[in-house]
Amino acid sequence: MKNEHGITLIELLATITIAVFVIGAIALTFSQVTLEWNSSANQYQDDSAARLTLDTYTKYLSGAVSVVYIQSGSGWTDLRLQLPKLNPDNTNVTKVFHYENGTVTLYDFNAKDYRNAAPSLSDYSNGLQLASNVISMPQYGMINQGTIQPLPVGSTVTSALLSIDINFNYKQVGANGSVSFVPHRFNTNVKLLSFH
Repeated sequence: MKNEHGITLIELLATITIAVFVIGAIALTFSQVTLEWNSSANQYQDDSAARLTLDTYTKYLSGAVSVVYIQSGSGWTDLRLQLPKLNPDNTNVTKVFHYENGTVTLYDFNAKDYRNAAPSLSDYSNGLQLASNVISMPQYGMINQGTIQPLPVGSTVTSALLSIDINFNYKQVGANGSVSFVPHRFNTNVKLLSFH
């Protein structure tokens, strides 16, 4: 019997075939892990934006002495709040949660009358975008004896328990890479600061 050196063509083809299957399995696993990672990252980013938005509402509303809800006919809304702090001209500091085109932004509000229903762009400054994935206008209400009544438009509200409902649009990536959006509703209740 001869001592053969080297490999035959059949052995080479079998090795290449096995290697292709192993590489294919690794690539498929890697793509699935990448899709799951992206989906988790999107979920985390959406959750963070929702938490930041609601935490910011809670922070400022719990320190507010009064609020007024302004709703325009062109699709934007403002929830304006007066804080007990004073500006250099001895007027109350006013913040505004402004909703427009799916985005909630917190601004300093500089108009003399915070109930002004027709502000100019110069009345808004120092914007902090909280969320850009909001499906519809945030819903603001007052809780009274266990029932929620819509916050009256244009009226100043003091010493009330407020309810804030916001619907966020969460991005989901499917196993095949398809993208869909799923609504998630968040609610928080906040008591306005009251002085006696």
